[in-house]
Amino acid sequence: MSFSLETILFLGGTILIYYLLHRRMRPYVLLTASILFLWRLSLRALVIVLVTGIVVWLLGRAIEGLTGDASGERETGNAGAVQAASDARAARGLMIAGVALIVCALLVFKYVPVFFAQSSAAVADGEEAVVSPFVRMFLLPVGFSYYSFQSIGYLIDVYQGRIRAERNPFFFLLYLMYFPKFISGPIERPKDLLTQIRDLPSVRLLKEERLSLAASDLLYGYFMKSVVADRLALCTGPVFASCGWHSSAGLLLNLFFYVMQLYCDFAGYSAIAVGTSRIFGITLVNNFRAPYLSLGITEFWRRWHRSLSSWLRDYLYIPLGGNRRGTARKCLNTMIVFFVCGIWHGSSLTFVIWGLLQGIFSVIETLLRKKDKAVSFFWQIAGRVLTFAGIFCSWFFFGIHTLSDVPKYIQRMWTARDPGFTFEAEMIEIGMGMTELKLALLFLVPVVVFDILIYRADTSFAEAIARWPYVFRYLLFYVLIVVILVFGIYGAGYDAAGFMYMDF
Repeated sequence: MSFSLETILFLGGTILIYYLLHRRMRPYVLLTASILFLWRLSLRALVIVLVTGIVVWLLGRAIEGLTGDASGERETGNAGAVQAASDARAARGLMIAGVALIVCALLVFKYVPVFFAQSSAAVADGEEAVVSPFVRMFLLPVGFSYYSFQSIGYLIDVYQGRIRAERNPFFFLLYLMYFPKFISGPIERPKDLLTQIRDLPSVRLLKEERLSLAASDLLYGYFMKSVVADRLALCTGPVFASCGWHSSAGLLLNLFFYVMQLYCDFAGYSAIAVGTSRIFGITLVNNFRAPYLSLGITEFWRRWHRSLSSWLRDYLYIPLGGNRRGTARKCLNTMIVFFVCGIWHGSSLTFVIWGLLQGIFSVIETLLRKKDKAVSFFWQIAGRVLTFAGIFCSWFFFGIHTLSDVPKYIQRMWTARDPGFTFEAEMIEIGMGMTELKLALLFLVPVVVFDILIYRADTSFAEAIARWPYVFRYLLFYVLIVVILVFGIYGAGYDAAGFMYMDF
């Protein structure tokens, strides 16, 4: 959620109504707020998530009806066994059909617009192509990648008997369209979120330091988003859009800024979603735990976008066989998972390359890793440097606009030593300026300090500083509030929906 007056009023009004009305009305208050939030964000996205939710809810009820009740009571005898086998096949068919329908919809929304956009660009012959109303119908709806995975997980869990199908359709719709996490996740499991939705009437506002933890998450999130990520965007957007004339120093700095912007933007959004949800008594997955300090690529994916990596592990990697069929099969399964991860993130070939690079790094680590061997201090440092270097290089394919720009950017990054003007003039030309550049570098320092704190505590930022004495904790709150208000990028001209991961 963005840092704007409209957001503050909306959130404040929702909290007030949430706690003033009868406790049993709380799920419906959040559902109404989510509908209003989506209606304001995108009417098309609202319609699609409502249709998706109703279809998946009906499929879940039908699958559970065919697989039997939780007690497993069925008619005995041959007739009962035949009927049970028939019902099991029908339930499996419904589950597969539902999953296939969601996957097909995701592929259509991701790739049909790309096909027509390329065709339009070819016809335009270098001029800016106009997106037709027909193509707009197939543009990826906001949040679809996230709630499609939640829907798939729900259908599989119901079929496998891990959860009961949700009886209340309004609770299920809230599970899919809960507004603090709708734009960019995290991808919640049905057992976790639906259980909390049912338990909302028992939530107490002033319990277990709920407000203090929420304030920690919100301030940390808004600092990373509005102070750091949005300031770095002043450089990364213009440079990636016009990489053909920049100096080597400018291109290298831009790539470093993009690596940090991507992290601060996404981790900031996730922290805001977690903090907002704490106020309502809902605990979301903490998506990031200092990923850039990881010792290897495997650890990185346990700390980066944790809800996605765990989803891919449980619903794709393990069903493929995981690591149970030898090293070769494990490596193949790893490559498949990261290929899917790449195409999930975007339709361009650059995302496929990024996913394959992640898979290659992971396979190399698997082949080189020695079990039960202590890692020396030197190799801990070297491992972290190499891991960050690999991630640094792979994020390049996230930021570059088209595959054709890749050789141009790489060539100029190592050869464009003298572009004919100073570095300061280059920064001014892209609209950043030396003052903003110095501020960006300055505010990256607390990001690193916070990450070290999170890594050592092996928990979230809010839970880590909750161990501090009150005086130091609230002093940090005060400093963060002042920094956000004074140095945050917001106000006139600010794109309130400008979260990077909402497009993936």
